[in-house]
Amino acid sequence: MYRFEQAWLRSEDCREIVQRTWRIGGAITSNLNRVGGVLGEWGKMTFKEIPRRIVKKKKLDRLASKESKY
Repeated sequence: MYRFEQAWLRSEDCREIVQRTWRIGGAITSNLNRVGGVLGEWGKMTFKEIPRRIVKKKKLDRLASKESKY
């Protein structure tokens, strides 16, 4: 299972992956599963810094909210 990330749309690679992976005349569910798998792996490799940045931002927000209480 994967989640489609809106940030992927900014990359020309995303479009190329979908075009290369989608099979004309193939069953829609098979195409979606195939494209989803390829995009999921590509997304992990290409955007691997995003989850780390989210965690870091959340930590900074927690620290800032603790400091504002004092």
